[in-house]
Amino acid sequence: MSSPNIAFIGAGNMATALIRGLLQNGRAPASIHAADPVAEQLDKLAQLGVVPHGNNNDAVAQAEIVVLAIKPQLAGEVICALSELTPKHLVIS
Repeated sequence: MSSPNIAFIGAGNMATALIRGLLQNGRAPASIHAADPVAEQLDKLAQLGVVPHGNNNDAVAQAEIVVLAIKPQLAGEVICALSELTPKHLVIS
């Protein structure tokens, strides 16, 4: 059985640290998706093999696990806009 795909919503310092830890522990880079409005953040993760997305819903559609790596004050707005989020997703904040 393969590992579930993980989508990170937000690709800042917190997400990058978590992703690096996953990669160091053997997680396949292609199983990690990241979305962020800042292209430079996505470029850094793409260099590690992580799949970048400019749209949060595109990342969520590719994953079973969703990690909200965003500032708390943005959570309501971001979650409400996640039209691809279903009850089958495990959401971690």
